[in-house]
Amino acid sequence: MKIKQVTNKKYLLKERARTFNNFSYKQYKENRQKDFNKLPIYWAFGEQQFKELLQKLNLQDTLEDLEKLVNIGCGGLMLKSDLPLLKNHNQTYSNDTLIFWLTHNFKFAYDALFYEMNNHEYYYTYDITDTLQSLGLSFEDIEKNAYLKLAYLRARKDYLKACNTCNY
Repeated sequence: MKIKQVTNKKYLLKERARTFNNFSYKQYKENRQKDFNKLPIYWAFGEQQFKELLQKLNLQDTLEDLEKLVNIGCGGLMLKSDLPLLKNHNQTYSNDTLIFWLTHNFKFAYDALFYEMNNHEYYYTYDITDTLQSLGLSFEDIEKNAYLKLAYLRARKDYLKACNTCNY
């Protein structure tokens, strides 16, 4: 009997999202950064650093060896053979996965909204746009989802209460 490979996008999304069960948003962000830091990405911002990188990787300045590297932007380089590690990281921490947790887990949504309100100085601006954009959400998303709506209202209330007690 052959095992049927699951290609259902929603199922795969739930499986990736399951890794964040019982995590706060802050833990999610910390884990995302820790996992990214473990990736074999090398940084070179000039010719001297690039030469040192080639030496570290035992590569020569030849077309054949240079084709073994891939530029991932912002001065970051990886071996082409390690590129699947970055793709896996990006799938695990994709915006789809974040949206899934925000729309299916009240605690996670509350933590995320409270954290990002603080991060985007909501107390000074009273403009939720930057907070929502950082989470890949719109105000319409909040209106459509009961978890998000309740999380937003509670996070806003608790955030403003915390700011008022600090006498900002």
